[in-house]
Amino acid sequence: MSSNVIKIIKNGKVVNEGHIQPCDIVIENDKIAAIENCAKSNKAEEIIDAKDCYIFPGVIDTHVHFREPGMIDTADIFSESRAAAAGGVTCYFDMPNNRPPTTSLEAINAKLEAKKGSINALVEKKHETQSSITRLEALISDTNRQIAEQGEKMKKISARSSSLKKEKEIEATQTEE
Repeated sequence: MSSNVIKIIKNGKVVNEGHIQPCDIVIENDKIAAIENCAKSNKAEEIIDAKDCYIFPGVIDTHVHFREPGMIDTADIFSESRAAAAGGVTCYFDMPNNRPPTTSLEAINAKLEAKKGSINALVEKKHETQSSITRLEALISDTNRQIAEQGEKMKKISARSSSLKKEKEIEATQTEE
């Protein structure tokens, strides 16, 4: 029996079909289940606050040159699919201008077989990105905590400085008398 893992991306600005609107995105088992206003988060295992962030759909690149087979000295499926994934590309159309050109069913099938490893690279890149986001969120949280602590220290220093200034003013007044 598989468990239903629910995540919610809240407070983001979703960019879709020429519009920008505040929405929450409900993700169930790594698939978008709903895009709605004020998603209920009582069953969510993870809530990601996307306040002040824009959320874009995955990019479809309809013109790429992976240069495989035959021209991998300039690019190949593995390197270019990783770069595409890092840039938010979720689907691509590979142009057939390589050596030999992929203009037959046999050539396309050979290219698809070669791309199987690249699909694994895309999945690996997704996990690397998720891990990086988690580390970045922890760093931001730690930085915010440190800023808050420094702010409290500065308030105490400022209060102490004001107190010392008043004491000096009193002493100066008393000396003059």
